[in-house]
Amino acid sequence: MGTSRHGPAALLSLGLLAACSGEESSGPGTPTEHPGSPSARPDIVASLEEDLATLRHPADGGGSVRLRSAVGLGTDPKGALVAGQHGRFVLVYEVGPEGIAEGGALYLQVSPFWGWDTPQAQLPEAPGVELLPATVDRQLLAVEIQGRALEAGEQVEIVYGAGPAGARVDRYRDYEERLWIAVDGDGDGVRKLVPSSPTVDIVAAPAA
Repeated sequence: MGTSRHGPAALLSLGLLAACSGEESSGPGTPTEHPGSPSARPDIVASLEEDLATLRHPADGGGSVRLRSAVGLGTDPKGALVAGQHGRFVLVYEVGPEGIAEGGALYLQVSPFWGWDTPQAQLPEAPGVELLPATVDRQLLAVEIQGRALEAGEQVEIVYGAGPAGARVDRYRDYEERLWIAVDGDGDGVRKLVPSSPTVDIVAAPAA
């Protein structure tokens, strides 16, 4: 997503709010144009259009990610992810052939809709590498790479919901909810989604 350094950037292009216009006749044969909906956000439309036109480095969006585990911590005895309850997710990102430069970043974006918890940050370290995580917006975590570049094939494990309470998931049942991973490979503040970002299913609680 094209933004200033670690900027929120309108939900990683997950949604688009477009202005719409309509016509209503104020008299026989006299159409009257109206502005868009009062809830329209042309500023978001403009930022998304600007992002689509932004050039990206070959390292942006590189690599792959897999969901090692996704376990519900709520009432379901089989560990399903139940709407409105909590879970723990272990994602493993593998660096692509272009690597990630020092100053580049890895992002985790969970759904910005329906009450998902915002990822929180601690400060894990690996030999020669500092991983500097920070919550940069609602439901958006950035992990800046410092100390040295990450080389192709190296892996970063992200545990979303690592604490005893886990992370609260969607308030509603939803299938194939995406856990978005994005990469700024050259450290210029422009990130791109990793195509293999995994999905999870949220099931409904028993009827009450």
